[in-house]
Amino acid sequence: NLKVKAWPSKLVAKIDFVNGSLNNSINPSEKGKMKRQHAPKQYPKIVNGHSGEGLELDGDAWLDLDRIGVFKRNQPFSIGIRIKIPEELENGVIFHKNIGTRLYSYRGYHLALKENKLEAMLAHVWPDNAIVKLSTQDIPKNKWLQLTMTYDGSSKAEGLKVFLEGEELETKNRVYKLVHDGAVRELEERWLTIFWCLPKP
Repeated sequence: NLKVKAWPSKLVAKIDFVNGSLNNSINPSEKGKMKRQHAPKQYPKIVNGHSGEGLELDGDAWLDLDRIGVFKRNQPFSIGIRIKIPEELENGVIFHKNIGTRLYSYRGYHLALKENKLEAMLAHVWPDNAIVKLSTQDIPKNKWLQLTMTYDGSSKAEGLKVFLEGEELETKNRVYKLVHDGAVRELEERWLTIFWCLPKP
């Protein structure tokens, strides 16, 4: 749950967990759902968050936001999340929207914890056609953080940025080419999953 003075005028989704709801409060017809592999019925664990209510995750279950967060390669977007990362955790996905796997034909985007740093990725086909940026500093643990990933639609590495508490993080490029839009067309034709699956603090 993010506490701000004013929400963006073009905000398309806001998940605030009020009264245990996983739905988009901007458009309540867009419904979130808890999922876990090989376990059909999952229920959210709603806890006290940074301000208001929050969702506690154990690393195995995830929040599926369905079609929320599907964007085209040339479409600017920003995603913000308030999160508390356990001290012992060094690697984990914070959120993503994709098809395929990291080892083969990964297409989509993510923000992840990688060896205590933040990794932002946009990929048509990983690793040959993707933008990947890694923060140069480690991320604070065991405290509430406001993280934001932004993309300006340019298909260039400089158009992908990560912010910590409103301050842009210094990053280094690992892969920096994005030349096709086919990944996004596929994304729009499928039901996808967004993972916020860090173990509980």
